[in-house]
Amino acid sequence: SDFLFVFGRDELTLGVDMVYHSARWIPFQKQRIKGWLDVLVIGDTRQGKSETAERLMQYYNLGTMAAGETSSRTGLAYAIQIVAGEEAWVAFGLLARANGYLVVVDEAHGIKASDFRDLTLIRSKGVIDVKKVAWGTARAEVRTIWIANAKPGMAMGSYGYPVMAIGDVPAFKSFEDISRFDYAVGVIAGKVSDNVINQDVYDLAVDENPYTAEVCRNLILWIWTRSPDQVVIPRDVEKYILWKSTDFASEYIPDIPLVESADFRFKILRLATSFAGRTYNSPDGERLVVDQEHVDSAIQMLDMLYKSQDLDYWGYSDDRAQVELTPDQILNSRDIFKSQFTNWKKIAQWLLLTNQFSSTQIRASNDLSKSSGDSVIALLTDNRFLKMDAGKYVKTPTGRNFLKSLVRGEPVNPDLIGKDSGYKEEEDDF
Repeated sequence: SDFLFVFGRDELTLGVDMVYHSARWIPFQKQRIKGWLDVLVIGDTRQGKSETAERLMQYYNLGTMAAGETSSRTGLAYAIQIVAGEEAWVAFGLLARANGYLVVVDEAHGIKASDFRDLTLIRSKGVIDVKKVAWGTARAEVRTIWIANAKPGMAMGSYGYPVMAIGDVPAFKSFEDISRFDYAVGVIAGKVSDNVINQDVYDLAVDENPYTAEVCRNLILWIWTRSPDQVVIPRDVEKYILWKSTDFASEYIPDIPLVESADFRFKILRLATSFAGRTYNSPDGERLVVDQEHVDSAIQMLDMLYKSQDLDYWGYSDDRAQVELTPDQILNSRDIFKSQFTNWKKIAQWLLLTNQFSSTQIRASNDLSKSSGDSVIALLTDNRFLKMDAGKYVKTPTGRNFLKSLVRGEPVNPDLIGKDSGYKEEEDDF
């Protein structure tokens, strides 16, 4: 375009732009669903991530950029102020001040994992609720774009699949935190040729742009001011969303929980509504109507993002699905577990009753040597019965199924094989 000057990154531009055009609240299935998009942009350095967000922000004259100190938990959410001789009080951060608007968080990879987990409830519910030495509550219904680099020393292209870089960023160690992103946009170095990057802007053909900054800004403000009863999801479109979200989610595995059957319908709903807003689908200038073609556009966009070489989430899912264990293989793992560990039943019972643990805890609680404890964890993680979440081992649904069959001697439930996540996004009643 004649104002972005970031070439060859159409997917990045689209991914950022749709956040601007998301609604605030959406009526769906007799509930009131949050409409504001919460998106991750992750990639290699100096690939136009921040520049794209900044220039759209300047063009629309909307949004706020948080970086450095303001991108910490205290800068974004709240800080507790304590002054000698005075009662402690809560100073709310940028998210509360930007309620109803949009915030771009640059260098999100630098946020501490513990601080990012504190932001999870805010991202989900749009509320900052502080109950510590000081009490306070503030609304934070904010469209957010989180811009992050891959882990230091690692390029996106150095991973087997670039999507794996998301879970490798220290700030995003919790699976639940990742599942809150409505979608992710990958930006990998080397995808855009040097000729495209270094083209002379004066050689570009520039047509008269009818979508002036003022027109675009007015559209965004119109979307942002729609009340829930002004956003219309026809009954047939609701059914279509449920069907398409189930169909799409079946192609992806939730090891990296961007796509999960438990809440993917809400993500499709939000993005489809954003497309309806972006195209000003209104019969009367008051109501924003979501049609099936907007749902199709949302699906096509996510398909493009997740099948691109910048993330290759689809390739990751497809290859991992081919190595899923069959019930017979799980039974074989059960026999191996019994043969390797004399106190196998005690270990399995302890694992069933323990939600999360470290390697030290499993050894101490089951009288295991370091080598034996490491062998237990290796067997369970190799078979995807355990996974790491926020620095602790947690059981997958397949792992719980395995342990129950081991302790009780029951058959393996094939319906639970491969369902390695299950975070459900809670929504307010409408």
